[in-house]
Amino acid sequence: MATFGIDGLASGLDTTGIINQLIQLERQPQVRLEQRISNNDAAIASLQKFSSAFDNIETLSKALSGSAKNFVPVQASTSTDSVVATASPGAEQGSFTFTVDQLAATHRLVSGGTTAASTDVVATPDSTVRITVDGTDYDVDTGDGTLSSLIANINDPAQPWSALPVTAQAVNTGSGFKLQLTSGSSGADGTFTIDTTNLDATFAAGMPVLTQGRDAQVTIGDGPGAYAVTSGTNTFNDVISGVSFTVTESSSTPITLSIDADPDALVDQVSELVDAINSLITGMDQALDSGLEGTQGSLSNDPTMRSLRTQLLNAVTYSVGNTHFQSAGLIGIESTRDGKLEFDETAFREALADRPDDVVAMFRSDDDANPGLAQRLESLASQATTLNTGLFATAIEARESTNRTMEDQIAAIDIRVELRRTALQRQFSALEVALSSMQAQGDWLTSQLPQLQANSAK
Repeated sequence: MATFGIDGLASGLDTTGIINQLIQLERQPQVRLEQRISNNDAAIASLQKFSSAFDNIETLSKALSGSAKNFVPVQASTSTDSVVATASPGAEQGSFTFTVDQLAATHRLVSGGTTAASTDVVATPDSTVRITVDGTDYDVDTGDGTLSSLIANINDPAQPWSALPVTAQAVNTGSGFKLQLTSGSSGADGTFTIDTTNLDATFAAGMPVLTQGRDAQVTIGDGPGAYAVTSGTNTFNDVISGVSFTVTESSSTPITLSIDADPDALVDQVSELVDAINSLITGMDQALDSGLEGTQGSLSNDPTMRSLRTQLLNAVTYSVGNTHFQSAGLIGIESTRDGKLEFDETAFREALADRPDDVVAMFRSDDDANPGLAQRLESLASQATTLNTGLFATAIEARESTNRTMEDQIAAIDIRVELRRTALQRQFSALEVALSSMQAQGDWLTSQLPQLQANSAK
């Protein structure tokens, strides 16, 4: 707010400075409120960071808390580089052999003749050419009848026949241009025909097949019970449940595809979970630091976060009943003196090799009253991060609500302080006016003294 200068008109005082100092004192509650808002903002940032970290822990835990069948990851491998296979969680372990009879092919037609230029007329102008795909007819306008116009219309996505799953190209053979039509999908279902009635007979020459659309085919087994499997692409899905494989060349030599347990992937999953928990605990410890030996953390006075930190560690270290191991430390997940976790990969691998079912039971259980450690972590993280009602959401909203209240208080202080400034300016202005009047009277009296003295001397 603009102020006017009244400094020392009569008193010689720095009245603006005096008023500013008084206003500064009036603003002290506002300064404290602003600091509290800043502290709350830092706390909210920490809560949001920890909420994301708990989201990650929920995701990692969920991968270890599913069905026992899906607990140990599986991997697919083949006896040749010409077949690439993948296995999804829960795929049955085992192997099978097959031969690749043929690869999938995309259906293509081509004009039997050529034309000297793409601007030559090859179709009856302002007529249509019918292309039939899987029993559906698409009537394509020929435009001005030139090869370029026909191709543009076939490929135009804005036309009524835009759903036509066929594309057209002009192919330069060196001695002229051919019209080539290509199906949008491979396999037998992608075959199509074209009615050449409105095409130039010499140019079209019946539009012979360039490539016959066909399915890929493999034969499973090599005995009397061997059977063929087809696919519209070179990828075969769920021939064996949960297994997908892609063939890249035909082969009469039997190929073996194996699905085996992948303990390395499980070790990586457990290690990643332990690392995520340790990282979160480190961050929470910093935020919860009381500041007695260093910088005070953004959540130093938050008992809820302290409790959550304890629950996080307890979810892993508390015993699990109905299993041989019961303690996570016996499968290589140990608690350290500083309240974190340590993963002993060797101990975990030994436990997994010796008693795989008991290792599974440590992470997940069918007994709701006695969940495994992964299930406990997933449940804790879910409760903490649930949108709108979770622990983090309510804690953040509470602090944001407090901030809004304090911002209203700051705005009220602004109004009160400016009113106080105006009042002080008026008071000091009145003081200066009064002092100025008194000085004027004093000056007048002083000016009258010589006359009074002269009169007294007569």
